[in-house]
Amino acid sequence: MELIWFEDYLALAESLNFSRAAETRHVTQPAFSRRIRALENWVGAALFTRTTHGVALTRAGEHFHDQAEILTRALNQLRRDTFEVSSGGARILSIAATHALSFTFSQSGFAAMKEFWPLGIST
Repeated sequence: MELIWFEDYLALAESLNFSRAAETRHVTQPAFSRRIRALENWVGAALFTRTTHGVALTRAGEHFHDQAEILTRALNQLRRDTFEVSSGGARILSIAATHALSFTFSQSGFAAMKEFWPLGIST
C-alpha cells in the first residue's frame, strides 16, 4: 500500500473523471488508472464503477471515502511532525533552477539569502 494511492483515490472521488484526476495528480492517465487498480486490489473491492458515461463510487468506495481522507491527512501530518522532530525544527528550502541559472544566481544569490536566512545556507 502506498500513500499516493489514497491521494489518487481522493482526487478521483472528487472529480469522478480519470483524465482530470490524473492531470490534477500530475501523472499520465494510464499510470493513474494502474494506481487506482492497485489500491482496489489492496482493498479487495472495486471502489469505482467505470462505464462509458463516466465514473461513480461503489458502495465500498463510498464507505472507504471518509476514512481515506482522515488517514491521508493523519499520515501527511505524521510525516511533517516526524521531520520537524528529526531536524530540530529546521525547515528546508529547495530551489530548482536550470543549469545556466544556477551558475549565474548561485554565488551572488545565496550570498544575499544568507543575510535573511543566516542558518543552514550552503552553496
